[in-house]
Amino acid sequence: MIEGADISYTLKKLRDEASEVKRCYTDFAIKVLILATAFFGFIFKFYPIVGETDSLILYFLEWLLCASVISVLMCISRIGYHKYSTANRNYGYELHINRSYDYEKWYGKKLESKIRKVGWEEAMCAWRIVQPIIFEKIYRVWRLIHFLLPLPVVERHFESEEYHWWNTKYLMNSNENGKPHKGNNSLPYHPGRFLRNTQVLIHTICAAIYVIFTISYISVFFSVCEFALSKIGGLPRIAVLLIHIYIGLCFFLLWFYLTLYFVLTVIRHHSRRRILENGLLSIQSCAVVWRLVVIAHLKALEEGFSSNNDYQGYTKRLAQNACLIRSNLFTIHKNIMKGDWPQPSEIIQK
Repeated sequence: MIEGADISYTLKKLRDEASEVKRCYTDFAIKVLILATAFFGFIFKFYPIVGETDSLILYFLEWLLCASVISVLMCISRIGYHKYSTANRNYGYELHINRSYDYEKWYGKKLESKIRKVGWEEAMCAWRIVQPIIFEKIYRVWRLIHFLLPLPVVERHFESEEYHWWNTKYLMNSNENGKPHKGNNSLPYHPGRFLRNTQVLIHTICAAIYVIFTISYISVFFSVCEFALSKIGGLPRIAVLLIHIYIGLCFFLLWFYLTLYFVLTVIRHHSRRRILENGLLSIQSCAVVWRLVVIAHLKALEEGFSSNNDYQGYTKRLAQNACLIRSNLFTIHKNIMKGDWPQPSEIIQK
């Protein structure tokens, strides 16, 4: 249990962890930029020049080096998303605990006391079940084709009059009818720029390395064409043209896929960063989700012990409660957030 001084100790540990993961990402970002600097120095010294070498091995080694450095850079960019997601989750938990005292003041002490007594690991266990269900209700994740095409994570389309409590910029810049303000009436929001700036820098370096790869790739195309024609000389001009077209098409399709994959990966990273800044994974939205998670956990416990099943079937009940929250997503502040659990007949299907 965490109550009183135990709450302060837990929050301190969470803040320390949040600071540590952000510092860890900063260290990674600095080191990977040093790696990129070393790559450019190496590639400019040993770049294979067309005409001075007939071996394709040097080109393949260059491509392997380019792919390795880009992979490391993109991995660090993705790590930044996960590190800041952890930090926002921890800060959101602190905000959730602080807001419980406001709920206690206005709606009574009984529920809020139970909420603050839920241990961190217990709450975290429930978070791993409830939060993903809410997340995939709000955002389109594209799980099935992620490895072939990393499409961006985008918010699903909802009716404009719905209360989008997870979207900070939407809440700031919408009128009472849920329609966004236009023009100069839009209000600014500043979530912090360190993650964005480092991601932009990393992706810019990746793009520069990819340009080096593309130039080398085109050079190899001409080398392959010359090699193919030297082995099958004496062909009619139409056959030579068809060979050039076939080889060129194969080279272009592979390059197009690699380019598309790279561009979509960059867009996906930025889409996830925006969710961290003003979406469901922002600090203020995490605080709301934490309250939903803990209330769903308490409800699952109550259902289990009242039927003498205690923790048997707890995970299934918790998932079912998460589905009830998902179905009642736009009206959580009218019922669930106050501890008034919706009845099945009250659930709004969206």
